[in-house]
Amino acid sequence: MSYRVYKYCSESDERWLKERLDLLKVKIMDIYSGMLAPDESDKHIDYLVLNFSVEDEQSYFGSVGIMYVDQPGEWKFSINILKALDREGIRYYKNQNIAESVPLNTLESNIREYVDIALAVYKSWDENALLNGDRVELGRDDRR
Repeated sequence: MSYRVYKYCSESDERWLKERLDLLKVKIMDIYSGMLAPDESDKHIDYLVLNFSVEDEQSYFGSVGIMYVDQPGEWKFSINILKALDREGIRYYKNQNIAESVPLNTLESNIREYVDIALAVYKSWDENALLNGDRVELGRDDRR
């Protein structure tokens, strides 16, 4: 028995969108190789999403996410950035929505602008910003 993840995206549309996201992933990696690394686990999930780890030489870690927005009408996506720091069993983090409800064609043609904005926001968050952001206690298996 199959199940549907999205209400406003048919199975054939979903396959087509996954192909478009795969092409977008290649484009992003051509531009940001060495700065971003693709999260290969995306291949094994049923969601229309791209995740990239930010390659940070400091003790921070983060990601840029591109996610399908399930709504009627044209296909749209949101772009998010996350930056985190683990300290003494607590993960301190900030995340921000860079863009919401971006049509697919706009996303594809302006991906460099969106990722540049996301990375600029990431770089602007220093340790103090993270320590004053959100926090969650880490389980034993989550500690870095």
